[in-house]
Amino acid sequence: MEFWLTVIIGSLIFGFVGMAIADHKHGSKPAGFWLGFLLWPIGLVIAALLGSPATAQKVEAASRKKPTKLDDAIERDLSNARYKVWLIDAYRIEKNEVLGEFLCGENSFKTVDEALDFAHAKEVEKQAQAEIERQKREPDEGTLMKEAEALGITFDGEFYHFKTYRYEKLADALAYAKRP
Repeated sequence: MEFWLTVIIGSLIFGFVGMAIADHKHGSKPAGFWLGFLLWPIGLVIAALLGSPATAQKVEAASRKKPTKLDDAIERDLSNARYKVWLIDAYRIEKNEVLGEFLCGENSFKTVDEALDFAHAKEVEKQAQAEIERQKREPDEGTLMKEAEALGITFDGEFYHFKTYRYEKLADALAYAKRP
């Protein structure tokens, strides 16, 4: 009698531990319970090694996901393979097997090179527009120097001076001079 009671209690303990392991691994709790309950330590090892199919799919999808932002160190040139791969991902260029053509947005192209040329032109246009917007937001150096002079900031060729302080960057000197 004591033997069977020990077996049942041990099975329950291993079952609940297996269920906790499966839950931690995002697997099936019932499967983890039954593995631990029936196979004891071997079941716990199996429960630890198993993960849910959904988790495996998420890990696989994350490993295939390409960065959406292009590294500034990568030259935006169609002779650069990394740039081409980035364009394919960013502009969702894909081959339509039925038509035998490459799609980029709502446009269709006979070759992948034509689709890449189109995406590259869009990227160049987007970069030019971003630069225009950046220039609109940032005042030019002449404007900043006039503002600096009005605040009493001087430049000795190496440092910007305001009162008894010196700065390597004009922006730092302006920020301090504008403080209340």
